[in-house]
Amino acid sequence: MATTTGSRRRRPTPRPSSPRPWPTSAAASAILDKEKDDEDAKNGPKDNRPLFKTVDERRESALKKFRDVETRFPGTGAAILARLSEARSSSMAVSPILPSWPSTT
Repeated sequence: MATTTGSRRRRPTPRPSSPRPWPTSAAASAILDKEKDDEDAKNGPKDNRPLFKTVDERRESALKKFRDVETRFPGTGAAILARLSEARSSSMAVSPILPSWPSTT
């Protein structure tokens, strides 16, 4: 039976001196995140909310829709809430929420 006089060590593998030809995990995840964001922007939900130039246009559109609900569903809870909302919107057009404060001068 042969005995060994010493343990054999493995030689360390040399590291390449040039940078890796493939992206690191952080760079790869950044690339994938950017691609996913671009895909979501193309296929994601669209913003279908109406845009109004002035507050008065917005208020008039809301009042028209409140009146439509009142005529289509009379006597229901939706009609009552529409009527209350219409009254609130109409009163806000007349007076602002905060009163004008007297000047201290």
